[in-house]
Amino acid sequence: MNKIEIIEKIKQEKIISVVRYKDQEKIEKIVESIIEGGINLIEITMTIPNAIEIIKKLANKYKDSNVIIGAGTVVDFQIAKEAIDVGAQFVVSPILNKEIIKVCNELNIVTIPGIATPTEAYEAMKSGAEILKLFPSNIFKPNIIKTLKGPFPEIKLMPTGGINLDNMNEWIDNGAIALGIGGELLKGFNGDNYEEIINTVRLFRKKII
Repeated sequence: MNKIEIIEKIKQEKIISVVRYKDQEKIEKIVESIIEGGINLIEITMTIPNAIEIIKKLANKYKDSNVIIGAGTVVDFQIAKEAIDVGAQFVVSPILNKEIIKVCNELNIVTIPGIATPTEAYEAMKSGAEILKLFPSNIFKPNIIKTLKGPFPEIKLMPTGGINLDNMNEWIDNGAIALGIGGELLKGFNGDNYEEIINTVRLFRKKII
């Protein structure tokens, strides 16, 4: 998929699964379970040991499918380049790093920088980011999106942090184009019960507006 198609897919599917799990040996099966549950946008965070190799393996595995593999918790433009080189199709950061945005734009890759203030939102959009990660969203109320849409009607926000089954649709109702959901998807996972991940993801998939 090209950049425009991936942005549209994010807007259509509305959930990016943020995979952050300490045991790298289980990551592939966790991702399989998330996909089986119905989420096809997978963000592999750089906090996972050997994250670049994991992205490479997953990108190759799902290259002929509807599954999109991206890199998350990217704070350095060189790491962004490495992830893109091995197949990451989107790059998410917890911070606003203009060098990352520049690299992604040059390589025609979707970039989702983290923002928490109107100034950061303005700078991110001015630098060429199409989607912004509102992070950490659990320090805000969902109506922050409507507030930001006042001065920035074209803003496209993806809240991440503290999103759960009870508040997810309130964020969508207030104008979020997508949600980044991590720990809640693995809440009942004990390291072996992958069926629990599948069932939890299905609950989110079923409830999303």
